[in-house]
Amino acid sequence: MKERFIKDGNLDNFQPHEVLELALFYAIPQKNVNDLGHILLNQYGSITNVLQAPYEELLKIKGIGDHAATFLKLVLALHRRLNLESGAEKEYLNSTEDMVHFAKNLFTGQKKEAFYMIHLNQQNQLNFVSLINEGTITEVSVYLRNVVEEVIRHDAVHVILTHNHPSQNTKPSNADISLTRKIQQVLAPLSIQVLDHIIIAGDQYFSFAEKNLL
Repeated sequence: MKERFIKDGNLDNFQPHEVLELALFYAIPQKNVNDLGHILLNQYGSITNVLQAPYEELLKIKGIGDHAATFLKLVLALHRRLNLESGAEKEYLNSTEDMVHFAKNLFTGQKKEAFYMIHLNQQNQLNFVSLINEGTITEVSVYLRNVVEEVIRHDAVHVILTHNHPSQNTKPSNADISLTRKIQQVLAPLSIQVLDHIIIAGDQYFSFAEKNLL
């Protein structure tokens, strides 16, 4: 299986259980992990669901120890980091469609609410993405001091705010609306414009700009 991967350079011709088997081989060396790959797929239904499973839940599966559970969580974290770094070199976010596509990648596998700030230059090219805070499955706290520190640190001219609703309800709460206005007010004296605040809820989204809430 390792030779197949090296030869092809991708996983296109691998069955889902084979992908997991190959990955788990490096987390659980010198052990046949074929059955474990099948067990994970039977329980979670897909590779994505396996990688999104909570760490504590993975530990309950026979054959999955601390090392293997950490490795599976690392794979998804690496995917998210690669998305950020590849986009930071070239991406321009000039439309709501661009912003939503980029924001959705930030929340891949995210089970709790998280709040990001996307920093852009004058031409709306990506400078940096700041994770402002992570919270619980229902809320995330954002401190204005952290927001100001981040925009100054990364030379932002424009910013996009984005957070997720794991409940998959796209409607902004009163707290979401209030926070957006406070961030606009604190950034205005710095001549930094908030282009949008996008809520990601599964495959759906809510744009403050589209709804004239900015």
